[in-house]
Amino acid sequence: MEKLELHKSYRFDDIEAFAKENKLLDKFLQPLDADGDLSGEIGEIVLPLYFDDGSVAANFILTGYGFQSSWRCIYTCQALSSDGRDSI
Repeated sequence: MEKLELHKSYRFDDIEAFAKENKLLDKFLQPLDADGDLSGEIGEIVLPLYFDDGSVAANFILTGYGFQSSWRCIYTCQALSSDGRDSI
C-alpha cells in the first residue's frame, strides 16, 4: 500500500505494515470514562499515525473488530493521500 484513501476501511495489520513502511508512529486513543479509566467502543476509538516530528500523518476510527479489527481512514496528510492533498 503506497497511499491511503479517505473513508476506505483497512485491517489493523495493513495499517501496521503501512506505518512501518513509512516510518510512522502510532498510538491508540480512547475516551476516558467518569473514573478516568480508558474506555471506548466502535466509533469512539481512534488510531492516529504520526511522523517523527509529532505531526499527524493519518487517522483512523474503529469500525469493527473480531479476529481482525477494521479501521476507516478519517484523515490523510498530503504526502500520504491518494489524491495528493490533506483530506478529512
